Amino acid sequence: MCNTHDANTHEKLAKIHLEKGNDQKAHEHMLEAASIYTLVAAQEKNTILHQKANQCYQKAHQIIGTQKPELTIPELARATLHDLDHVNKAKTDHQKAHSHSTPHHH
Repeated sequence: MCNTHDANTHEKLAKIHLEKGNDQKAHEHMLEAASIYTLVAAQEKNTILHQKANQCYQKAHQIIGTQKPELTIPELARATLHDLDHVNKAKTDHQKAHSHSTPHHH
C-alpha cells in the first residue's frame, strides 16, 4: 500500500527531473505523488492531504504548460488515474515506435 512517504519520494524525483530538464518524467512523478496523496486523503478524510494532492496535480500540469483548477477528492482520483493512464499509453506507443524487430534468417 502506498503512503505519504512514497508520495514525498515522487515529489523529490519530480524536482530532480525538472532540474535536469526532463519535464515529461517530472510530470509523471508529480502525477504519481498527487495520486497517492489523493488515495490517502480519501481513506483518512484528511483535508491537508487533499490540499497537497491538489498542489501536486496543479504542479504536474504547470510542468507541461497547462493549468488545472482545485478538484474534489473524487475528481482528483479520476483525473490522476486518467492522466497516468495517458502517460503510460504514450510511453508504450513510444517504445513500440522505437523497438527494432530483427529479421529471421534461415
